Amino acid sequence: QTGEPTADSSLLPTYWVSRAARQHVKVVLSGDGGDEWFAGYDRYHALRVLDRHGWWLRHVPASLTPPDGRRPDSTRNRLHRLFHAARGRTPAARYRSMVHLFREEEISRLCPGIECEGVDMPRWPDCDDGVLAAMIWDRSHYLPFDIMRKVDRAAMPNALEVRCPLLDTLLVEWAGRISSRALMHDKRLKGLLRQVAGKLLPDAIVQRRKKGFSVPIGRWFRDELRQPLSERLFDGGLTRLGLKRAPIDRMFEQHIHCQADHSHRLFALLTLSIWQDWLATTSKAQATE
Repeated sequence: QTGEPTADSSLLPTYWVSRAARQHVKVVLSGDGGDEWFAGYDRYHALRVLDRHGWWLRHVPASLTPPDGRRPDSTRNRLHRLFHAARGRTPAARYRSMVHLFREEEISRLCPGIECEGVDMPRWPDCDDGVLAAMIWDRSHYLPFDIMRKVDRAAMPNALEVRCPLLDTLLVEWAGRISSRALMHDKRLKGLLRQVAGKLLPDAIVQRRKKGFSVPIGRWFRDELRQPLSERLFDGGLTRLGLKRAPIDRMFEQHIHCQADHSHRLFALLTLSIWQDWLATTSKAQATE
């Protein structure tokens, strides 16, 4: 229990790796911050594409590339998200379309009365370079409020200290003065960092494709975790928070029948349900003291 809902399933492998590492060491080094300071996310490349071709991509019907529920990282799904993001009227809206868990209409169905339409990213940087603006936003929001918290909460229960050399003050001050185009040298994610690392590390490491730190949570939800997930989602806790059951049931059915990939949305709802149950239990215990 992290004390708040955590809609990031990579918390699980981070905890397991921390537990395994603690059996051998007390302190480890991580690469956290590398993606946000050296342009390492695929979505940065997508923003670059939209900056150049968004004027015509926004007219491509998303129906030409319907989502593939069986393969969330497929090219078809990536194109579907790209075409959907191209419809954003502002850079902030386009980026929000790339990183959101729930679309506006999904939130409206889950929580009728909540107005989400037209809401952009909070405190979006005033920057002409859309990629750099996204990187700055990630540095001030995504990195401290998701990545760093997740790692801290996964490592601390295992008495493991995690240090982040790529967040060294002098290094981030230097990286912060470099344009996104230079950071993406040769139009590659983390291109400049790869170029520097190539002088110190073997090509097998430097040229290796980026791999996410994830678990097959979507497949687990369809197989071994299907029943526990169902019990958690429909035990009444989410409805007590004001969420409607019908759209949750629809997402659950679509996911288990591979009609759509709702892995991250279902994980978010699962952690929200667990948090609500923990909060209710804690409140009762405090009331009886």
